[in-house]
Amino acid sequence: METTKKLLTIFPSTHRGGTEEYALTIASAAAQCGWDVHAAFPKTDRTTTLIRDFIDNRVSYHSLRSNNSIKAGLLSLLKIYLKTFLGFIGTVLLLNKLKPDVIQINLPYPTLCQGSILACNLFRIPTVIVFHCIPDKICLSDQEQKFYAWMRSKNQIWVACSEFNRRLVYESFQADPSEVIRIYNGIKVKPVLTTGKPEELEELRCQVREELGVPATSRLALTVGRLDPAKGYNDLIPIISPITKEFSDVKFVWVGSGEKLEKDNLKHQLQAYSIEDKFLFLGYRSDIPRLLKAADLFVFPTHFEGPSLALLEAMAYGLPVVISDAATLPEIVTNNVHGLMFKTKDSQDLLENLRRAFGYPEKMQEMAQAATLRSQDFSEDNMVHKMLAIFDESIQFSNQ
Repeated sequence: METTKKLLTIFPSTHRGGTEEYALTIASAAAQCGWDVHAAFPKTDRTTTLIRDFIDNRVSYHSLRSNNSIKAGLLSLLKIYLKTFLGFIGTVLLLNKLKPDVIQINLPYPTLCQGSILACNLFRIPTVIVFHCIPDKICLSDQEQKFYAWMRSKNQIWVACSEFNRRLVYESFQADPSEVIRIYNGIKVKPVLTTGKPEELEELRCQVREELGVPATSRLALTVGRLDPAKGYNDLIPIISPITKEFSDVKFVWVGSGEKLEKDNLKHQLQAYSIEDKFLFLGYRSDIPRLLKAADLFVFPTHFEGPSLALLEAMAYGLPVVISDAATLPEIVTNNVHGLMFKTKDSQDLLENLRRAFGYPEKMQEMAQAATLRSQDFSEDNMVHKMLAIFDESIQFSNQ
């Protein structure tokens, strides 16, 4: 009789974003395939819905302290070491309790979760480490390089979600390129409309605008991403006024979780630019596909990004896109073919591209059709199949 395979997925995040959605997708798929699946990550106000979704998808949840270890000033060094140590101890206790066959560690930043990675090594459990986002090549000391080289040699498989990330990972950690596998993120399109008829879409558009309290004729420029400076909202705010003066029917909508500090900063900026009625912050939403179908444009001013699930969903649902040229995004979108691309952190370039987008909607629709076809190259089924195959191979190799 074949024993049930046990997977543990770990990530250090205290909020819900693309990395966390990816972890949920892989864990849920494994559970559907009959695996005994467990997830461990910090329990915070901003992970409450994530915990619920893991449990709803037959994944057991375990609270795990954040053991982030991003480099900081000397005053923060002791706190970093303490977090790493607590993460190590928490992971050791969890591994001793669960005894998983394989572990997946999802890293929203490459040097996070050192305590958990070390614990997995000491237990000699096959571990798949997924690097989701790396903004630039990172500099590590000789001691740190030796530490990561030692960990790579101990039953680990490293996976990057794009070619851009893959190159930065093997360059930053001085690894052989063959030691880092590339598996692109993927999406599964969920039907939003029952019949797909134009009148049904028009009804949806009216419903969403009524819910948002904006005129039925409004054009919605939608952004999906957590409210964080790295997502570029500070680049977007200053150019909202000139856009809405030129195109008075445009409303900007931002969907995603955010900390109180960022929400307060956003509120102050909206007041300073007198655009409170032009920008709507909706917070976390579970009906993003519905919003994508009802919107007119997807705006993505991010400063660095992996293969963005939010962007791929927008493309799949036929929404025209205006995006930055940050990191991995040029691997997904070709400028003037699948959408418009502007220079990262360049508000003026963003402004000019938004003017083009709102001024030439027919051309944007043509590019949106090409983008929908392009999004089919990034399927969730392919992503899941490759990752589960790596899990199986890791277990088989460790049993030899």
